[in-house]
Amino acid sequence: SSGSLAGGLRAAGRGFTLVELILVMGLLAAVMGLAAPSLVKFFRQRAVDSEAARFVSLTEFARHQAVARGIPMVVWLDPEETQYGMEPEAGYPSAAGDVHIFSAPSDLAVQVDEPRRDPDGTLDVVVFRPDGSLDLDYLDVLYLEDRFGNQRVVQCTNGYDYVVLREEEDATIYAPN
Repeated sequence: SSGSLAGGLRAAGRGFTLVELILVMGLLAAVMGLAAPSLVKFFRQRAVDSEAARFVSLTEFARHQAVARGIPMVVWLDPEETQYGMEPEAGYPSAAGDVHIFSAPSDLAVQVDEPRRDPDGTLDVVVFRPDGSLDLDYLDVLYLEDRFGNQRVVQCTNGYDYVVLREEEDATIYAPN
């Protein structure tokens, strides 16, 4: 009986030595040190990517609303306040929930290639007609850039859709004719 008790204590006493634990912790720290810069860059770019995707989604939603409701929908952009939104064009009926306003992070710079202004001259606008097409005087290119220099370009490709381009140089791919 004492033999089996001693064997049980030896089995329970097995484990890692302090040297082994320190060695594993050192390896983990080295791997994290190598991966950290990539992770930081990924999370910094994510804010610009998500704002560009949100703007594109808003334009798609506005186009669908214009067709479904049969009224022009306006997507407006205020670069100074880093806000953008959607609402029915002035003079058309508006229901609860028709106005959507989004605020981009304050460190995000928003610029447009050629400003298209609303009648008040204060906001850049995109107007979707009831057939889903863009008004003739539409916003071609939108630039988003954060304080770290991460940039995304949103461009109208065909008079209906906006897409997010990965690099500024790619904006010439979809240049209007």
